[in-house]
Amino acid sequence: MDDMHRTSDLFRGWTMICAENNTPQALLAALKAGDFYASQGPEFHRLSYQDGIFEAEFTPCTEAILLTAQSRGYCGRVPDSPGTETTSLRVDLRDHPPQRYLRCQLRDRDGNYAWSMPLYFNS
Repeated sequence: MDDMHRTSDLFRGWTMICAENNTPQALLAALKAGDFYASQGPEFHRLSYQDGIFEAEFTPCTEAILLTAQSRGYCGRVPDSPGTETTSLRVDLRDHPPQRYLRCQLRDRDGNYAWSMPLYFNS
């Protein structure tokens, strides 16, 4: 269920599901609602988009990117700096509203990724 495109990354991750409980019915309902994300290690603790502000909290990562459908490919980024880790990303999008979707991608110091589900917008 992740968005990997390289064969070398197959079977190196899992799906984190936010469900009321671990019954098959609750898990399937959460999957259908899009309440999940793919990970190879990093964990999202919170994702929020309100009043044009995107915020994410997560386990320590060296890179966090907010991806969009805009031509530049992202609209917010915590850059990869050797030895530097962060646990949050905040991007003010009020002056540049997202087109089509937003999704957050994380990378930890070991090179493992996590990808949030896209948040879609009407064009």
